[in-house]
Amino acid sequence: MAPVPSEQINAFLSNPNLRDAILAVNRPEGGPQLTPVWFIWDGEAFWFSIRNHSAKYRYMQRDQDISVLVDEPATARYMLVYGRAEFLDENLRAHPVLRSMLEKYNVSNEEMEAGLDELSRPERVLVRLRPEKMVARLG
Repeated sequence: MAPVPSEQINAFLSNPNLRDAILAVNRPEGGPQLTPVWFIWDGEAFWFSIRNHSAKYRYMQRDQDISVLVDEPATARYMLVYGRAEFLDENLRAHPVLRSMLEKYNVSNEEMEAGLDELSRPERVLVRLRPEKMVARLG
């Protein structure tokens, strides 16, 4: 498959109709754990907000190799990304990706502060995935 131009990737991943990504993490007993997650693409990396007591977080702590699938069923377009999870757990409220995520998922201005509070609670962590390999069907 030919490399996909970055402008085509950005256009696909910035589509507000792409609601969730499927996050795949490696379970210790074999086979992936698949979970739909809210995501933001910032042009260089995927971002997810998860709870630090979830199974997927524990699995990622053990094995940072993860995969993400974003698809658009109506057009059969998709992007599959492989890379390593990076974790941020300090000063989350100040991180601009949280506001972007809430805006993407149509959180109203009246609910924005409560949403930021929720996503920056001590049991939350931001996960960044910088793609090491991408497979896509965007044409």
